Amino acid sequence: MAYDAAAELFYSRVDKKSEEECWPWKGALNSSGYGTFRLNGLKMGAHAASWLIYRGDKDKKLIVLHKCDNRACVNPAHLYLGTYSDNNSDRASRKPNEQGGHTSPITIEERIRIKELRSSGLSLREITAKVGYVPSTIYKITKGGL
Repeated sequence: MAYDAAAELFYSRVDKKSEEECWPWKGALNSSGYGTFRLNGLKMGAHAASWLIYRGDKDKKLIVLHKCDNRACVNPAHLYLGTYSDNNSDRASRKPNEQGGHTSPITIEERIRIKELRSSGLSLREITAKVGYVPSTIYKITKGGL
């Protein structure tokens, strides 16, 4: 598939908003809440595909990271390159109730917000795009677990 055709397909699966806002991925999400996309025959994270489409190739030793901590976001303005060590340091430095603090316990406020979003009619995928937790976590919270 040529890059132009891939980019067109990619755009059809993005809820593109302003540069400051997250651009939620509307395509398939993996069990960790990251979008997935097949670019030129290679299955990869949608955020990595976004980087390649918008910015071009990258050093193979680097990975595409999120500034916004929203796993479903593919806005290239919210992405940067780093190492696995950078990713681990960034994750460890987050405050417990910041969006994306996925390794921290989920606060009562976050649970209430997730339940309110679900009650408003949003799908699990839409809630995942807003709050960044994986779909299985969102599902458990909306069913009274966690």
